[in-house]
Amino acid sequence: MSLRTLYLQSRPSAAGHGGRIGETLFAEIRSRSDDCLAAHRVLPALVAGEMEEHLAREAVSEELLCEFAPNLIYIEGGLFADSRGSWKIDWPVIEDLIDSGGVLILADCDARELCRHRPRYEYAARFLRARAQFTTAGVVYATDAEHSWQAPAQIVCQPAKMMISEWLRPAWDGIEEIVVGNPAQLCSWQDLPASTNLGTSRLIEPKGAGDCDRVEPGIFASTARCGLGHVVFLAGEISSDRWTERCPGNPIWLANLAELLHHEALQSRARFRADFRWPFSLFLSHRSVNRQFVARVSSALQSSGVETCNDIARLAGSDSLVQETGRALETMTHFVLFWSRACLGAPWVERELPAAVTLAIDWKFPLMVVRLDSTPVPKFLNDAFRIEAIGMSPQELAQSLLDGIQRIARNARA
Repeated sequence: MSLRTLYLQSRPSAAGHGGRIGETLFAEIRSRSDDCLAAHRVLPALVAGEMEEHLAREAVSEELLCEFAPNLIYIEGGLFADSRGSWKIDWPVIEDLIDSGGVLILADCDARELCRHRPRYEYAARFLRARAQFTTAGVVYATDAEHSWQAPAQIVCQPAKMMISEWLRPAWDGIEEIVVGNPAQLCSWQDLPASTNLGTSRLIEPKGAGDCDRVEPGIFASTARCGLGHVVFLAGEISSDRWTERCPGNPIWLANLAELLHHEALQSRARFRADFRWPFSLFLSHRSVNRQFVARVSSALQSSGVETCNDIARLAGSDSLVQETGRALETMTHFVLFWSRACLGAPWVERELPAAVTLAIDWKFPLMVVRLDSTPVPKFLNDAFRIEAIGMSPQELAQSLLDGIQRIARNARA
């Protein structure tokens, strides 16, 4: 599967200055991606429409995000888009993408950023599967007087001296060092993609908490499995162009790590499908206005090992629904129609949908109707298995479809 990247920059552009702190990194990731989309944050379409024009230009709507379907999300400059603590991309949206095999790299959450948003990062730790070590006076951080650049808290880290989980070592091939600024200490994590140097790094507790220090490598980077994908939390400044001149390895390592985790996620997805694959494949028919919602239902079904076929492209064109349905049913097991007010008066509903439904029935394919709002369904669909989906989330609806499929199968055997 190709690498499709959403790169969320540190801040909006302003006064002629770009909002991205990692131009070199962005260029490196973009060169390795089949498609790359850059923005400052992701917003629901209605919210994006109400923003000031210059801010809206740098926002991606959730609808566009769904269509783009990234499998790598890189967030520079920390998790939050503003001083109010608004997430650059909402937790449920990220989790959907990662659960289905995506990779999130959250970078530049250094000691200053963590202290600025301490309660919010403590809350987000449940999602990140990693937690910074806070004291009453602040966050524990690392320094290294022997291997530093300009200041002890700007640490030149060498992989030969790091604590690294073995399966993540390939990301370091050919890289001699990186530099990380103001790295905070993590007190919980799953796997380690990097650390500061063994033997020379010191952990410092902020003043007011005893002001003591000890020789110990700083654990500033964590990788955690989340569904079929991965979450990377980098509790230090690492994306910025100001590090690249000193350590060209920074952007290469980050891009290597993204590719490695993407490959691992693909393997996890293949293993999951092989072990838990349902013997069902669903043809999902819908109007384009419902595209975003149906795509998320499709993603949830695929994460459960169910093959789907979305007729998004067909509904935007002029192909025959009957012909398209006939081709799809050669490999599908169920015909699912998403019904809403948008279907009323549509030419394909009046002209071709009855014939397509008849074809599905003739081929003895179970027909399921998902009603997305209170719009009555046509009489010729009255006998179809129906799911009332008003208010359901995509994940809830995917589960309801699986339950309905099993119910249909039990009735057929009775």
